[in-house]
Amino acid sequence: MSTIRDRAWAEYDKQFRKTVMSKLLSSEIMLSIYEDGDAPSVQAATEIGYMLLLGKPLLLVTSPGVPLPAGLARAADEIVEADPGTNEGQIEITAVLKRMIERLEES
Repeated sequence: MSTIRDRAWAEYDKQFRKTVMSKLLSSEIMLSIYEDGDAPSVQAATEIGYMLLLGKPLLLVTSPGVPLPAGLARAADEIVEADPGTNEGQIEITAVLKRMIERLEES
């Protein structure tokens, strides 16, 4: 790797630890909205990966008809195919999230 890349990754690591890591550590569930098209952002991939390393449940939300990568689908505890921009989609996502919280409280 070049020195510029090394510095960029070092800066990303520093910022991630400073601004994101504590939020992830205090979260019980990871809710991630997957959008088709562009590759996921490095930050989204890092957040999902970190939550998986912590053993925290992952709820993936994808719009109807949007295919999830197979590995990402296997990693998810729950997958909701809904439009989070609609009332119906929000109701569906909330119901699944409540179910996941109940499971956490039971364990």
